[in-house]
Amino acid sequence: MQIKPKGSRVYLLRSNYDPAKKRSVQEVIGSADKYLPSLDPEVERQLRPDELKQWQDYLAEKRASDQKASEERRLNTLKGMLESFRKALEAHPEAVDAHQAEWAKALGDTKAFVNELARKRRKASKKAKPAPPQGTPLLEV
Repeated sequence: MQIKPKGSRVYLLRSNYDPAKKRSVQEVIGSADKYLPSLDPEVERQLRPDELKQWQDYLAEKRASDQKASEERRLNTLKGMLESFRKALEAHPEAVDAHQAEWAKALGDTKAFVNELARKRRKASKKAKPAPPQGTPLLEV
């Protein structure tokens, strides 16, 4: 089965061999709205078990891709917000005195969180290094 997104729809296509034409012919099993994670029950009943699994895998992959894009947008938004915050502080330095304790706590919590993530990444990268080869070397120098 092939899953083909086109516009706001996702089409499910099945290829069958036609002996009369001596080639395969594609038939549309059904379609679904690109933004809804479900199939019409009638279309779902027409799918074979392997095709249903393929559809579920497609949905899982799409969800993961959408989640990653959403997280990247949030990070870009945060970057812009921090830049705006810095410019506002430069324009109104008196605001620092009024809110310094709140910001210090928020920034301290954020800094601790980022440092912990960096530590975990370093630790994971050390684990990911391949072990040295064991046994006798093939060529001795």
